[in-house]
Parts: sequence; C-alpha cells; structure tokens
Amino acid sequence: MYDNLFNSGGSQQLSLKAVMAHSGTSRQYRRRCLKKVRQAVRSGKKAVQEIAPKLLLMISDARMLRESWNDLAKRDRTTSGAGRLSFDYLDSKETWELLTMVGKAIRLGNFVPGPLRKRAIPKDRFDPSRGTRTITESNPEDRAVERSISLVLAPLIEARFPVGIVGFRKGKDRVDALALAFKVAQEQERFTWVTEDIRDAFDNVPRKELMSIVAKYVPSPELVALIKRFVFREPGNRGISQGGPLSPLLLNLYVFHFLEHVWTEKGLPSVPIIRSADDLLLLCQNTDEAEKAWTALNDLLAKAGLPLKHGQGKAIVDLSPGNSVSWLGYRIFRSGKLLQAKIAKKSWQRLRHHLDLAHDKPDSPLRAIEAIHGWIDQLGPCYESVNLSRELARIETVAREHGFDELPSRDALRYRWLLAHLRWKKRFQADVPQSPPSEVSIDAGLCVDGAWSRKRRKMEFRGVWLQDDSEAFRSGPIKTGSNNLAEFFAIVRGLRLLTSQGCQAPLFSDSQTAITWVMDRQIRCASAYKGWLDARVYRRLTRDLLWLDRNRPPNPIVKWDKWLWGEIPADYGRK
Repeated sequence: MYDNLFNSGGSQQLSLKAVMAHSGTSRQYRRRCLKKVRQAVRSGKKAVQEIAPKLLLMISDARMLRESWNDLAKRDRTTSGAGRLSFDYLDSKETWELLTMVGKAIRLGNFVPGPLRKRAIPKDRFDPSRGTRTITESNPEDRAVERSISLVLAPLIEARFPVGIVGFRKGKDRVDALALAFKVAQEQERFTWVTEDIRDAFDNVPRKELMSIVAKYVPSPELVALIKRFVFREPGNRGISQGGPLSPLLLNLYVFHFLEHVWTEKGLPSVPIIRSADDLLLLCQNTDEAEKAWTALNDLLAKAGLPLKHGQGKAIVDLSPGNSVSWLGYRIFRSGKLLQAKIAKKSWQRLRHHLDLAHDKPDSPLRAIEAIHGWIDQLGPCYESVNLSRELARIETVAREHGFDELPSRDALRYRWLLAHLRWKKRFQADVPQSPPSEVSIDAGLCVDGAWSRKRRKMEFRGVWLQDDSEAFRSGPIKTGSNNLAEFFAIVRGLRLLTSQGCQAPLFSDSQTAITWVMDRQIRCASAYKGWLDARVYRRLTRDLLWLDRNRPPNPIVKWDKWLWGEIPADYGRK
C-alpha cells in the first residue's frame, strides 16, 4: 500500500535536528510525536505520506526510547536477556548514554537486536508434577526499541482495524470484547456462538509472509527493515517472540490481513467476528450458519498457516436454556433474551498463574495484590451472578496456597468488584445528563458538607436545612478517609433523606469532585481503590454506590457558589 511511497534517499534526506526540535520532558516529546501520528491518520493518505520519513527518527530519538524504557522498567525491573543486563542495572546517566548510542545505530541502519534468552520455569512452584514452561527474554534496550516501534505504528495500523478486534489494543480489554458480544447477540438475536482459538498463534506465524504484509502497511522501508531484524533474530521460518512488546501488534496485523480484511469475500458478511488476541468468536443465528462460518474461518486461517484448536464439533454452542459456553475466562449463559456471565475455570487458572509469577518479581506481596486487583477489575460482568462472599473467600484461599497472606480486606475487595460492575453496566446505559435548574433559590433545600482532619485522621459530614438552618443529619468521626469522600457521603446521605421524605428540593454541595462522583456513579479515589481505607468506610461506599445505582432521585444537585452566597451553611467552620 505504501511500497512506492519514497523517492531515493528517503528519511536520510530529512534533518534530524528538525525532528528533534522539541522542548520539555521526554514524556512530552513522546506525547507530541504520537499526537502528530494520530493527526496524520485522521487527515488521510497524503498526511501519512508526509509523516512517513519521520517515523524512524521519532522511534530512534533517545527521549522516545527512554520513555519506553521507563514504562517497561515499571513492570519488571529484573528482566534480562542474553546480555544479563536488567533495567535496574544502569543508573540514569548510563541509561541515557546507552539509548543515545542505540538511537544512533538505528538511524545509521546498523542496529542489530541481541539474541533471546530462554529459560524454563515451573508452571506451579507448589506442584512440580505440572512441569515447566519456557519464557523468552530479550535485552532491555531491545525491548525499549520494540515498544517505541509499537507505540508509533499502532495508530497507523489500528486505524484500519474493525471494532471487533479488541485484544492487544490500548484502552481495550476482554471486558470490552464481552460487552460487544453481549450487545450484538442480544440486539440481533445471535445466540449460536462459535468460539475458537488459534493454536500457538505466535509460534506459527510464517515470518516471510509476515514481513511482506508489514511492507504493505508500514509506510517506511527503513522501519520495515528494522522490524525485519527483530522478526528474524532467531533461526527458522516461523514464529515471533511472544514476550516481545512489538509481537502483539504484528500478530494482530497478520491475522487481520488474512481474516477480518477479507471476511466479506467468503459470503458471510452478516456474521460478526470478535477477536481478543488469538481468541475468536463468531456470532450466528442458527447452527447451519455457524457451520458455514466455522468452515470459512478455518479456510482463511489455514491459508495464513494458523491452525485452529477446537474443531467444528467443540467450537459451536447453541446458547439455548441450560447450555453455556466458556470464552475469555467467562462462563456465559442465556436468561430469556439476555446474556449473563459467571467466572469460568480458566479465569481461576489465570489468577493462579499471575500469583505464581508474582514470586519472580521484587516486592512479591505487592505484586500479588496487584494481580488480585487486576483480576477483580475484569469480573464486573459476573457481579450479580455469583455468591460474592463465597468467591471472596476462595480468592483468599488461592492466595494462601501461593504463599500470600497479607491481602486487602473482603470489604475492600467487594467494593472494588462493585466498581468493576458499575463500569460494566455503564457500557449498556445511555448517559442522561441532568439539566441544571433555570433559577436557583437558596431559601429552601438541603446543603451538605464534609470534613477530614489529617492530624486526627478522622472524617465526618453533615447536612443543614436552608430554610431554618437546622441540622438535618450528622455522621462521624470515621477512621480514615478524605475530604472528597466525606463530601460524597454527605451528598448521598442527603439524597437518601430527601427521597425518604418525598421532597424534590435541590441539594447543595461546594465540592464539584464529589458531585461528579455522584453523577457518574464512580469513585476516583486512589486510597479507596488500593484498599487503604477502614472496613467501615468500604461498607458505606458499597452501600451508597448500590443505592445510587438502583435509584434516580429527582433532586437537582447544585454546586454552591461561595463567591455569590458566602460560605455554605453546613460548613464546619475550621478553616
């Protein structure tokens, strides 16, 4: 598509000084580069042609490489390749010097990635009989280059992807894939599902065919040559490194070219495809359509050299009452014309896997908590279909089996699971913005305020009736919290009071943050999200969020204008 884009000379004729003329931090430099790439994609083919010679210079800039290095180091500072150099081995100055030399080598065209390091680790350190698995590691500087390539190329390549490609894309996860599947299936009554996996997808990608496709979609011959060095760094004709930062984008591109890009040519344009990495879902209306769709899928991927794992008999499932299907770690079943999800066995295996990996990283107890939090964040669709107390107890059991005893409280985990559930529900609900009242009177209504004492580490909140300055309610002091949490509790407590009295008077608060939390039914508080609060606070947060989710009080919530009306009457007067 871009094969004949360049005149002789290409990016070598472009002034490096012009590309690197950016002020600010390395993070700001990367942000500007990616913004330019996205703008070029939106502007069309001519703009992409104009920016193409700059892509290699963006990637090879030491600031871009340093930001990629920092991102990777946050995930695992101890990872090392064949050179046994880890992210935390060099100090800041040495890292800059290394990446500057790497960038220069890329621009001169003589950068060669180092060899990969392969090592076997036990699948389960507590059960040696399960055998081992092989993981592949590359040198940190190579990983930084791969990540920079992926970041710059993703906007160019993913602009061509249909909505059904979800995996390996920034800002998307398996919850997005499930939400899309539910939406399409319920709206179009497509309850015969074909669920397939590509067998050993990364290991089976033909390298020569992959590079011919990369050359069609990447508008820079120099960049294509750099990618080729990563793809062919090991002997053989098949396979790309599964652990490499660039490999997911290459796999997505390769499968897209052979599958989604030509799907309509197989005569089944009405059958939607949803793909999360190498997990495939075809949504069909009946078994006959499902069999034709599976055959078309098998033919296309066989042409690409990618075999399917399950076969037609196992892959096709009719979601009639009593039947269910496992996909992406969810057990999906039908209730009337609606679909619901539970936790599949594969999801529990994924949690065990991540807890096992936590032992190989620094601060393993913290890594284990992160693994549990990330796992729960993906289970919003299952919130109403499972016994929460039983599943939370099982999480604790699994963690203890892997040697982790210091976990967040059940109240904290229950609250986090609720947040995931509310995010899930929001995908299916149209936002109805609340119109502010045309005229606001402060002669009547309820005003609320909250307070947090850092010194005493106590939180409290109250409400005051505007018509007679009498106190409507008071709560606290409560151990742990913040000003915004106190304001949030005050607003919800006020709404509950007004609703119980059948009063539609306005409620006033001087905290725009808390008002936004109430309107969005979401709490954006780091201390609450990380499990640092008292159990009593988590129980109150869970109760209030559930009440907001199940009720839509008609009372307008108005931001108190202290410059116009003075201090809010509910203020504690401690400023």
